Amino acid sequence: MEINTATVTLSANDVSCVGELDVQHLTVEAPAARLTLPIGSGPCGAELTVALTVVERELNRILARHAGAGLRDLQVALMSGSMRITGKFEVMGPIAAPFALVAVPEIEGGTHIRLKVKDVSIVGAALPGFSAQMIGERVNARLAETLNVERLGVPLLLSAISVETGRLNLAARASVEWRPQETAVVRSPDGPAIR
Repeated sequence: MEINTATVTLSANDVSCVGELDVQHLTVEAPAARLTLPIGSGPCGAELTVALTVVERELNRILARHAGAGLRDLQVALMSGSMRITGKFEVMGPIAAPFALVAVPEIEGGTHIRLKVKDVSIVGAALPGFSAQMIGERVNARLAETLNVERLGVPLLLSAISVETGRLNLAARASVEWRPQETAVVRSPDGPAIR
């Protein structure tokens, strides 16, 4: 038996993705879904729109867990339309220069977030070979690794991002089809298959 539905909506608060990002609010909508019963006897599929909200505290927790790239003591503050990141940039061994960076987050390639740096202030910027661009590149490398949806194993393509005071809001979409004979979840043509 095949079941076809109209709009399906799932809404959840305080979603904990163990070992990854905790989400304050998550909404998944499908304008239509198809399910074959008994489950596993035929294809199932849906076009999904996902909206999620991550709070500032959670971003700081994740960044603290992923140390490296010559950056220390990173702290994110989410403001209306932008974010401020403070921390220390390692120059030589234990020597680190404090910095503050203001940036606007953007989606890159549909899979991760990149910061468009608007302003950087650095203490000790007169050191040779030391530039604001280096800090921006290191912070972006850290974010690309930390906030990459491909790591989740969920076939999502990021479509929108916005920042408000204390919150980061993301929207994504996916075309999901499960064919039990192939044991695969397939992403829409603009993304790779996930098995």
